[in-house]
Amino acid sequence: WSQLTNIRTGTTNGGRSDNWELVEDSFEDGYLEQVAWMEFSSEDEAPEGGTGSTFVDAPVSTALFQSQYLTTKLGLATAHTVASGVGVVVAVLDTGVDSTHAELASQVLTSGWDFIDGDAFPFDESSNQDADGDGLVDEMAGHGTYVAGLITLVAPDAKILPIRVLDSEGRGNIWSLVRGMWYAIDQGVEVINLSLGSTDESDVVQEAIEEARARGIAVVAAAGNCDRTEPEEFPAMEIDYVIGVAAVDNTETRAAFSNFHENLALSAPAVTTHDVNGDPILEESVISTIPGGGYAFWQGTSMATPLVAGTAALIRSQHPEWPAEQTTIDAVREALTSGALPIDVSNPDYAGLLGAGRVDANSSVLLGPVAPALGDLNADGVVNVVDLLLIINDWGMTHTSADLTGDGMVDVIDILSLIEHWG
Repeated sequence: WSQLTNIRTGTTNGGRSDNWELVEDSFEDGYLEQVAWMEFSSEDEAPEGGTGSTFVDAPVSTALFQSQYLTTKLGLATAHTVASGVGVVVAVLDTGVDSTHAELASQVLTSGWDFIDGDAFPFDESSNQDADGDGLVDEMAGHGTYVAGLITLVAPDAKILPIRVLDSEGRGNIWSLVRGMWYAIDQGVEVINLSLGSTDESDVVQEAIEEARARGIAVVAAAGNCDRTEPEEFPAMEIDYVIGVAAVDNTETRAAFSNFHENLALSAPAVTTHDVNGDPILEESVISTIPGGGYAFWQGTSMATPLVAGTAALIRSQHPEWPAEQTTIDAVREALTSGALPIDVSNPDYAGLLGAGRVDANSSVLLGPVAPALGDLNADGVVNVVDLLLIINDWGMTHTSADLTGDGMVDVIDILSLIEHWG
């Protein structure tokens, strides 16, 4: 292992490593006898980073953020009378999250991790450098905070697990992504939001996604912003059990930038509309949180993705009795797609390429029951000794709804939380 860590096995552009001969020599010398396979560590990127999209500060209040047009579009007011995301954790694998923002402070867990800096502080921070040489400094700083804000808007009681796998330019690689995914899986989250992607396939990432599926964790990913079908965006377009998301505008028309593909599951509103002066139109644009306590307009499939991830969290909160198995993913996907608003008529040139339709949180949650209170693990309408026995039965486990606090372990803190909701 010490030899392996000193060998460069790939390049960020997916090309052949300059030092590939070192790898071959190491096999011959017996250093890597226990390695089953290797792959190039290609680059992952926030879709907006690849197309030069940046946010525009929005001089709005908390009230305006919480009442923006997409709340009506998704039917959130009614949906929240049925489910709010209680007991669900959504992992945000991105540029980090500003956990001090007023909209996020009470929902962001402290157990996240930074796989860029290698520490326990996955903050959405700036480097004050143009590290990718594109003339823009830290153009993706704030991306993860923006994504987290939209998840919280849709599922206000879901917890956010911040995992930093992209730098402030919106760039990462397969190594940081797959470590972030396994970290999320090991923390027992119910939903993973990937507002990122790559045109290079990855066996090691697919392996992590397959493990997530086996554990009942919904993986939601962005389709990409290049107005194309090929090359396919991985993993949104290439793995049919990933919930891939395209973007539409306020008229349910495909966003001009959004990728499209038959494997995508859904679309969601994620366009900033501008007036004749080039200023964002509040009533037709998506607003979310940015570092420092402010708000901004932004557009892209990265912004569509958390709207679907948030809806998945609502659905999951309706069913704490669902097991940590593949059947749960199938059920979540079925509720999402069955509740979606059909949009093929509005997009005749892209029929069948924008998923089952535009996500509709209200319609999807109305397909299920009212979400039970935290601690009602068998969803029978009361928190009592039966639920206590279920916690004891799952003691020490990670992938279970008995982890009421979402800290990755069923323990005494969960019993105290159950007692708090007793009856």
